[in-house]
Amino acid sequence: MGLLKASVLPVWFFAVASLFADFPAAAFGRVLFWILVVAHAGECLLFLPILKQGRGGLGSHLLQTFVFGVFHVHGVRAELAAKSPAGGESA
Repeated sequence: MGLLKASVLPVWFFAVASLFADFPAAAFGRVLFWILVVAHAGECLLFLPILKQGRGGLGSHLLQTFVFGVFHVHGVRAELAAKSPAGGESA
């Protein structure tokens, strides 16, 4: 897991924890939770064509996109670019 993906986990942890605990910043965390849910669900829909092309199961890609957002999609795109022929021209 890359540093960018790892940096998202504490944000999700804070947002989810704010749903179950009452602490001074919990109200902000609850709003953040719903922002993350809506934004990442939108990314799942937006990037679905790319995720379908990726190696591995679509469910795994959707879950990782829901959690990590564009950081996961960037990895899928890089994998697809490495897999495609260089230049795309035939001799």
